[in-house]
Amino acid sequence: MHWYRRFFIQRPFSPASLNYWGLWLGVILFNGIVAATLWNGVVPTFVRLEQQQAQEELTAIGQSLAQELEAHQASVTDVATWDDAYAFVQRFDPEFVRSSITPETFYPIGLAYLAFFDKGGRVVYGAQVNPDDLTPLPPEVEQQFRRHILSKQASGLIKIGPQILLVAQAPIIQSDGRGPSRGTYVAARRLTLKGLNLIDTPTSTAFFDFESAVRDPAHPARPHALVDGSQVQWLHFPLVGTGGMVLGEIVVKQQRTLYALGLGVFWRGMQAAWIISALVLLLGHLVLGRLGRVQREQKRLEHRYRAVVEQATEGMALVDSQRFEILEVNQSLARLLGHRPETLLGKSVLDFVDHETAEVIGRLESASQGHPFRGEFRLHKQDGSLLEVEGSVSAVVEGPERFLLITFHSIQARKAAEQAVRTNEARLRQITDGMSDVVMLCDLEGRIEYVTPSAEKLFGYAPDELIGRYAVELVHPDYQPQALEALAQGIANPTQNRIEVLDVRKDGKTLWVEVVGTLLYENGQPHKVLLGCRDITQRKRYENQITHLALHDPLTGLGNRRMLQDRAEQTLALARRKGWPAALLFLDLDRFKAINDTLGHDAGDELLIQIAWLLKHSLREEDILVRYSGDEFVVLLAEVGLEQARQIATQLLQTISTSLVLRGHSVQPGASIGIAAYPEHGEDLTALLKAADIAMYQAKRSGTHIKVYDPAQNPYTEDQLHLEAHLRQAIQEGHFEFFYQPIQNLRTGQLCGVESLARWQHQEVWIAPATFIPLAEDLRLIERIDNLGLQKGLAELQRLRARGLSLQLSVNLSAQTLQDPALPHYIQALLETHGIPAPSLTLEITETVLLQNLERARLILQELHGLGVKIAIDDFGSGYASLAYLRHLPVHRIKLDRSLIRQIGLGLEDERLVRALIQFGHNLGMEVLAEGIETPEQLEWLREAGCDLVQGYLLGQPRPFQEIVAELQQPPASAPPARTGSPLERC
Repeated sequence: MHWYRRFFIQRPFSPASLNYWGLWLGVILFNGIVAATLWNGVVPTFVRLEQQQAQEELTAIGQSLAQELEAHQASVTDVATWDDAYAFVQRFDPEFVRSSITPETFYPIGLAYLAFFDKGGRVVYGAQVNPDDLTPLPPEVEQQFRRHILSKQASGLIKIGPQILLVAQAPIIQSDGRGPSRGTYVAARRLTLKGLNLIDTPTSTAFFDFESAVRDPAHPARPHALVDGSQVQWLHFPLVGTGGMVLGEIVVKQQRTLYALGLGVFWRGMQAAWIISALVLLLGHLVLGRLGRVQREQKRLEHRYRAVVEQATEGMALVDSQRFEILEVNQSLARLLGHRPETLLGKSVLDFVDHETAEVIGRLESASQGHPFRGEFRLHKQDGSLLEVEGSVSAVVEGPERFLLITFHSIQARKAAEQAVRTNEARLRQITDGMSDVVMLCDLEGRIEYVTPSAEKLFGYAPDELIGRYAVELVHPDYQPQALEALAQGIANPTQNRIEVLDVRKDGKTLWVEVVGTLLYENGQPHKVLLGCRDITQRKRYENQITHLALHDPLTGLGNRRMLQDRAEQTLALARRKGWPAALLFLDLDRFKAINDTLGHDAGDELLIQIAWLLKHSLREEDILVRYSGDEFVVLLAEVGLEQARQIATQLLQTISTSLVLRGHSVQPGASIGIAAYPEHGEDLTALLKAADIAMYQAKRSGTHIKVYDPAQNPYTEDQLHLEAHLRQAIQEGHFEFFYQPIQNLRTGQLCGVESLARWQHQEVWIAPATFIPLAEDLRLIERIDNLGLQKGLAELQRLRARGLSLQLSVNLSAQTLQDPALPHYIQALLETHGIPAPSLTLEITETVLLQNLERARLILQELHGLGVKIAIDDFGSGYASLAYLRHLPVHRIKLDRSLIRQIGLGLEDERLVRALIQFGHNLGMEVLAEGIETPEQLEWLREAGCDLVQGYLLGQPRPFQEIVAELQQPPASAPPARTGSPLERC
C-alpha cells in the first residue's frame, strides 16, 4: 500500500525544530541578563548624578535670590542716608521730589514702589514708579510696606497683585551715620528671572508660578525637584514672603540629559548584545540548516502529493483491479456521491455506475491491461438521484500489485446549460416570430444574414427576400448617405448607435423607422452588427403636432413668440446679407379690456380670432404675423422700407377698425401701432421689439394710433437703464430701508401706530419714492418690496412686544400684490411666525388699486378681513373713484388725501368737503385718518371736525423704528380733553 502512504501519511514532527527552539531560548536568556545588569546598575548611577545636579541648581537659585535681596537692601540703605532725604522727612520739600525722586533714576534699576515714613508711621511721600512718571502709592502697597516695617526685617519678598517684589527698609539718618532716625525709607523692586540669571537655554526653561503653590496647602515650601516622564524634570523653588507665606515659586523645566545619557549607555549595551545574539543565531542556523535539509525535502514531497489528491476538484478513487473494490477515495468524490469517504471503502465500483455490468467490467479489465479510456457515466448518488460525470480509468502498477486509478468530474452544470441553450433558442424563436419590431443580423458591410419574420409586416418583404441584400436598400434614397455614415460611425464608435430614417416599403409607401445598432464582438474584434428597427411613424406625427403647438398660438392659429424669434433671425440675417430693409409693427388693440370685461372672456377670445383673421388676410404670404401676448400682435415685414411700412400700418388700422359683431353686439376695437425699421432702429429682434413697443405706447398716449419710433423721445435713457439694474440688485439683496412715520390719536394725543415707508439709498443718494416705486411697478418688482416691508415691519413689532410695548403697523400694498390669490395665506404665515395678533396689522390700498380688478380685490380683502387684519383706503377723496364701492368692501379706515388737507384754511367750500368726508366715514363705522398735517392750524381744525387720527411732518417725519421706540418709552404728555362721538378709543 505504498500509494496510500505516499498520498495520505501524516507528517512527523521535526526533531530539528527542537534545536531551533533551544537556540532561540538561549539567545533570549542572554539578552535578558544583559538588560537587567545595565538597567539596575548603570541607569541608577546617572539618575543619582541628575538628582545631585538638580540640588545644585536649586541652591544656585537661592544664592541668586539672596544676592538680589542684599543688592536691593544696599540700594535702599544708600537712599535712606541722603542728607536731603533726612531733611525731606522732617519737612516735605517738592523740589526734592522733582530733582531726586524721578522715573529716570529709579525705573531703570527695576524699582516699582517707594515710600518715606516719618517716626510716627505717617507716609511723608509715596509713589509708584512708572516708565515716564510717578503716580500715587496704591493703598494696598502702603499696607504691605507698613507690615514689612512692623516685621523688623531688613529685606524680604512681598506680593502686589500678580507680581512678586523685593522689599527692603532702612532707617533715615544722616550721611555720616549720625542719628537720631527720623523715619523709615521702604522700596520695592520687581523680581525678574533675568535678575536671578535664569535665562532660557536649549535644555532649560524658567518661569514664575504664582498659583499652584499658593492654592495647594500640601505644596512643599522647600526647594524640590519633580520628575515628569523620561524626558523632563521640574525644579520648584518656593518664594516665601516676609510673613512666612508662600507667595509663589520659581519653576525651571529641564531636559533630563543625564537620564537620557544613561538610557543611551543602556541601549548601546543592548545593541552589542543583539549583535552577538545575531551572530550566534546565524551560526546556529547554518549548522541546524544542514541537519534539517533532508527532512524538509521529504516534507515537501509529501505536501505535493497530498495537495494533488486532497485539493483536486476531480473525484479520485483507487480500485482493486481484480475485485473492483474501492480501496481509497478523496473528499471530492465523496462529495459528488453524497457519502462520507469511509462509507465508500470496500464497496464495488460497479454498485455506483449506471451501465450494464458486463460493459463496465470489460472496460475496467481493458484499463488494467494498460489501455486507459475516458467517457461519460451516470453515477448513483446516496439520495437515489443520478449524477452526470465524465471520467477516466488508468492502471497504477506498484511492484507485483496492479490497481486502477479512476477520476470523475461532474458535467451536470454543462448538461443543464446545454439544455437551457436549447430552451432559450426555442423561446427566442417564439419571441422573434411574434414581435412587431424587426431585428436584423448583418455583417460589417451591412449585408443581411438573418431577419425576424416581423420584417414582412413592417417592410412588406418576406425574410427570405431580404437575406443577402444590404440593409441600406430599404432606406429612402434621400436618407441613404446618412444611414451609411451612421453604420461607419457605429463600427468606429460603438456609443453612436441610434438613427431615425425614412424607409420605403415593398409597396412603395414610406414610413419612419428608428434603428438601434449594436456591435457584436468575437475574440475582441467587431464581428457582426445587430440592428433593431421600430416603426415610429405615429410618433413622428405627434412630434410634428407638438412642434406646431410650440410655435403657434392655440387660440388664433398665428405664430407665437418662439416662431417670431426663429423666423426673425432668418429674415434679419438675409436682410443683412442682401442689404434689404425690413420693418417691425407692434400692434396693441384699444378698448380690449373694456370689451373683455363687459361681454366676457369668451367674447374677448372671439374678438382676437376675428382680428387675427383680418390681419392675416391683409398681409402678404411671406410676411410674419404672430400673436405676441394678450391683445398684442407683431408683424415683421421683409424688403419693406419705413414709408411702405407706414402705409401697411395704416391699411391694417383701417381693416381692424371696422365694426365687428360679437354675440349680437357691434364693437369697433381700434388699435395703436408702433413702427421700427431695420437697420435704423435696431439690428436684432430685441432692439426692434423694444423700439416698436415704445413707439406703440407713444401712439396710444398721443392718440395718433400710428407712430414711428423716434430715438429722441425714448424714455429709456442710459441713466434709466442703469437705475433699473441697480434697483433689481437692491431688491434681490434686500438693500431697502424702511422708515416709520408716527400716527397720533387726536383724542388722547398719544402715539398709537406707525406707517411703514420704503426708502432706497443708491450711491449715497436717497432716491425719491416717487421715482423708484413706479419703476418697480413697471418692472413688476413692487411685490417683492411689499413683502420686504411686511417682513421687516412685523419683525420690528415682535421686538417691540418683547419689551412689553405695542403699536399698530400700517403697510402699503400695490395693485400687483393685491392681485396675488396667495396673499392671505402669506400674511397669515408671517403673523404666526412673528407672534403678532392680526388686528395689529393694517394694510393700506389706494382707490386706483381697486379699480383695476374690483371683484378679485374684494375676494382677497374679504379673506384678509376674515384673518382679523384691518384694511385702509389710502389717498381717499383724490377723485379717482366713486364712494359707492366702500359699502361692499371690509374697510376699517379711510385716509384723507393730503391734497384735501392742504386746502384747510384756504376756502370754506374745501373745508366743508373735508368735514363731509369725515362724517361719511363715521357713518359707515370707519375711523378717519388725515395725512399731510404740516401746521398747528390744520391739526386744531381736524380735532374740532372730529377726525380720529392724524399723520404728517408736524407730528413726526418718517424715521428708523428705534427712534419710535425711544419716543414710546418717554413719559406721556398731558392728554387733551376727551370728546364724545368718536367711533374708536385708540388706533
